[in-house]
Amino acid sequence: MMYLRHFGLSSQPFSITPSTGFFFSGGGRGDLLSALVYAATHGDGIVKVTSEVGSGKTMLCRMLLDNLPENVETIYLPNPAISREEVVYALALELGLDFGEGRPFAVLRLVQEALVEKFAKGKRVIVLIDEAHAMPCESLEELRLLYNLESKNKKLLHIVLFGQTELDGKLSLPRMRQLKDRIVHHFSIAPLSPESTRDYLEYRMSLAGFEGKRAFERGAARSIHRLSRGLTRRINILADKALLAAYVEGSKQVSSRHVRIASREEGETSITGKIPMVLLFMLLCAWPARLGMLAMPQDILGERLAASVDALSMRRPYTIRLFAVGKEDRVWLHRFLRESGDPHSIYVYPVKSGYLVLYGSYPSKNEAKKALEALPDNYRKAYHPEISRFPRIANS
Repeated sequence: MMYLRHFGLSSQPFSITPSTGFFFSGGGRGDLLSALVYAATHGDGIVKVTSEVGSGKTMLCRMLLDNLPENVETIYLPNPAISREEVVYALALELGLDFGEGRPFAVLRLVQEALVEKFAKGKRVIVLIDEAHAMPCESLEELRLLYNLESKNKKLLHIVLFGQTELDGKLSLPRMRQLKDRIVHHFSIAPLSPESTRDYLEYRMSLAGFEGKRAFERGAARSIHRLSRGLTRRINILADKALLAAYVEGSKQVSSRHVRIASREEGETSITGKIPMVLLFMLLCAWPARLGMLAMPQDILGERLAASVDALSMRRPYTIRLFAVGKEDRVWLHRFLRESGDPHSIYVYPVKSGYLVLYGSYPSKNEAKKALEALPDNYRKAYHPEISRFPRIANS
């Protein structure tokens, strides 16, 4: 992110990709993890963890994986949208079994034999199902049958279900009664309180390298909590965009106004490195003196976005339009710029649907026509380029 150097950060503090190094133990998360580790390693009942969307279920699941004792082997199923038969094959695959083209019953026997062998060696096998609310009822029922596998009255397989609150509704169905009866530990991840939200923001900033007194004003933290309802994913999205808004203005602290800008932009784009349109307009037009900070070698796309400001100052010169790509093609566009051989002749403009890619800038249509005729053959064949004028930057 372009604001990292501005705030003295070594890494992105509010990525929506769960990273266990940024686990926040406040807001009851640390106590919940300890209880979950105990429940997963003692007793024979199934464990269930539910919460609202974006509350940190996947983070907690990964923390559990990292904190289980050495005698525990884990099977992690991040994509539970599998059929009843595929459940058995998935377990066999995770256990490293060679089942060839065996039928489900034969594969089930292999799984049972492997579990008995691990039990004899003092191993405990735990299956962690992420997004369990998305698992078909038949597949959940198959898990229950697998859970019934025993050796000397001891369960061979232990199960932890992580899911959204919809999982509770699914388990309340009459046909799911037997599975529901085997759940002996129920945990719920509560949203962060206003105080915990403020601590969360400062904690993540500190881990990312921030050394100031307070990165977010108290009013900004309160606004983020109110808008996010204490859900960590929404906190991350708002905080990331608010930091970008503060960077644009040259501020070292995030205010409530920066959060309002972030709130207006939420929903237009996600924090995967794509720049919100209003903030990008501010960068390209209102603060041209700050654009040198964008031209970092590792971000050639940011460099070409910045270079496009110079073209704007030429009163809409002529150019050659190569192509337009969507926001989802950002990685491909990076590669195109790196491999173009002449990236400094290429300009990139943001549009609502993605990016517009142009070649060169010319004071007259006649000169643009000559440049078009001299354009490399690979460009002419692949993109069918045409003469155009530089576009205006949209601010909404």
